Amino acid sequence: MKPILVHLHIYYPHLYKELKECVLNITPHKFDLFVTMVEEHSEIISDIKETFPTAKIEIIENRGYDVGPFIHILNQVNLDDYDYVVKLHTKSDKPTPCYLFGFDASGDKWRKELTSFMNDWNKTISFIEKRQDVGMVAGANVILDDSISKYKHNHPKTLKIANSLKNISKKSNYTLVAGSMFLIKANLLKPIHNKFSLAEFERYNRDGNTLAHAFEWLFGLLVCYSGYIISDINSVVNYRKIINKIKHIYIGTIRFIYQKKVSRSGYLTIKILKLPIYRKHLLVGDN
Repeated sequence: MKPILVHLHIYYPHLYKELKECVLNITPHKFDLFVTMVEEHSEIISDIKETFPTAKIEIIENRGYDVGPFIHILNQVNLDDYDYVVKLHTKSDKPTPCYLFGFDASGDKWRKELTSFMNDWNKTISFIEKRQDVGMVAGANVILDDSISKYKHNHPKTLKIANSLKNISKKSNYTLVAGSMFLIKANLLKPIHNKFSLAEFERYNRDGNTLAHAFEWLFGLLVCYSGYIISDINSVVNYRKIINKIKHIYIGTIRFIYQKKVSRSGYLTIKILKLPIYRKHLLVGDN
């Protein structure tokens, strides 16, 4: 097997050690490690050089979250030199409560689920080698489709990019890995190879409608358009995902029936069936 291309983007330096353990799990398979960070962290750089002597480290502009740096690294390599590509980054902890369509993603749970495919590397690589229909491997609870995703506003932008690319068929199924950490067959990334640059990605943007968010869908489309599927290492049809969809429907129903929100301006609003029935301006110290 050819070497594996591993990209690790470090934005939150305190999470480096956690992702380092993921990379160490790849041994004894040969891999080329590319590390990007938006600021120079001397202790981390020293540790990388000591632990992974052949790693390439680059300080880059903060554009496109973890996706822009990934595209930047892909443009530096020959994808024919690799069978697989691993994408990792330091995704931050989430507030409590935080639900990803029924999956409890609060705290470090989202990140742990995203990196779960790295926990038993031999099982992961054996799975994708044996399953000829699988093009991408990720954690079960972060593999989403557009039947439950709230980010459908990215579809037009994603499809516009897809339509500009050559050598992929035009279908309309949408699947993504929410959080963009995965193992993918290297050849599936060829349609976007050297087609985009880091400079095209926006700087930090909270609205969730950026080029980076569109690429989150695009990675999934590249897999599906090529006739492959995205799967976790345990099964193609994961019963946890079915349970999480049921939870998502349940939570959505509860939120439809009853909502209690406090606006930034300090107004408490209670809604029943989305109709406001109570509104009050909270004083300092009100709960």
